[in-house]
Amino acid sequence: MRMIETLLVAASILSISLGCNMQDAPETTPENAAEAAQQNQRGLRQFKEQKIQLALEHFARAAEKDPTVAEYPNNAGMAHFHLGQPGQALEGFNQAIALNPETPIYFYNRGLAYIQLQQFDPATADFERAIEIDPDYFEPYPQLGLYYLNKGDFARAATIYAKATELRKDPELLSNLGMAHMLQDELEPAEKHFLAAAKLAPGYGNAHYNLGVLYQKQSRFEQAEASYQRAIKATPQKFEAYMNLGIVQTKLRKKQDAISSLNQFIKAAPESMQRQKADARKRITELEQ
Repeated sequence: MRMIETLLVAASILSISLGCNMQDAPETTPENAAEAAQQNQRGLRQFKEQKIQLALEHFARAAEKDPTVAEYPNNAGMAHFHLGQPGQALEGFNQAIALNPETPIYFYNRGLAYIQLQQFDPATADFERAIEIDPDYFEPYPQLGLYYLNKGDFARAATIYAKATELRKDPELLSNLGMAHMLQDELEPAEKHFLAAAKLAPGYGNAHYNLGVLYQKQSRFEQAEASYQRAIKATPQKFEAYMNLGIVQTKLRKKQDAISSLNQFIKAAPESMQRQKADARKRITELEQ
């Protein structure tokens, strides 16, 4: 029994024309099938060595020799993606799906291709189809969660992230799950997930920062201060934490600490944030009076 390895897109996607349509594809003989498998294996080796153009040529030959195997156009699509050819990538994944419409990885890959092409609705439909086929297939969940967060569908985002964290314990996913709850003013589960993220990865600054935001919303200023300080220690470049820390320290009547934090924000924030820097300077002036 021959084993065929399928490549998975890691970040974005592409499309490919293999020069062989299904209507006039040659009959697959045992010899052709064996040659196709060999070409695919050669392509995989070239791909792993970052010789992507050579890998593509092997994948294309595999698909020509045996146009009945879905992995070959999928792998060719992957090669196109890594060559930076987003205008071509979808065709390979379309062919893979046409050959095998019950394999979630092909829908996931095509969804990433649509994202690369800034076509978010069909991308989301493909991610949803992938987890419909296999609810335990992890890869589409982070993409779907981000999509629904950005769209403002926080309830759906929370559902997606909850399933993702069942499949894989990851601090970013836990933190995003907490964010989906916090944006619905569900502060108790939000705190639970932020704390879980921070416990899983104490150096993950976003979890501490999000805890600070939550505690600040609840007027739990001492806990907010401690969380922002942990966020800054973990991620010193997280300039937003300095601003919020200064505001919290003002609430705690820690005048000099607040001035120091606000000055740190002014120093660290990018030039594009002139309005926020002006606000920080105004706060400093008020504290110095």
